[in-house]
Amino acid sequence: MSRLHQWPSSSRKPKAALGPNHRDTALRLGNLTQTLSDLGRHSEAMPLKERALQVTETALGPNHPTTAFRRSALARLRQMVSDRERTSPPTPLRLLP
Repeated sequence: MSRLHQWPSSSRKPKAALGPNHRDTALRLGNLTQTLSDLGRHSEAMPLKERALQVTETALGPNHPTTAFRRSALARLRQMVSDRERTSPPTPLRLLP
């Protein structure tokens, strides 16, 4: 089993130690979302990327360069998901034996 499958339990420790609105919590969430996106798991990455943006805005403010970067990354992910939804063929139905 890969470590990625264990992320919900392993991500609790940093949040508990740093707090839910610490900028390092946002950094770790951002890293996790990038890994999920790289694996093609965009729908799982979306809520975490949104949370990373919220934490960054709380910790650093809405006009900080890191907040702008996270906002841009979220917009790119949303565009990617939108593009995939428009261009991906429908999933064929499988008949049960």
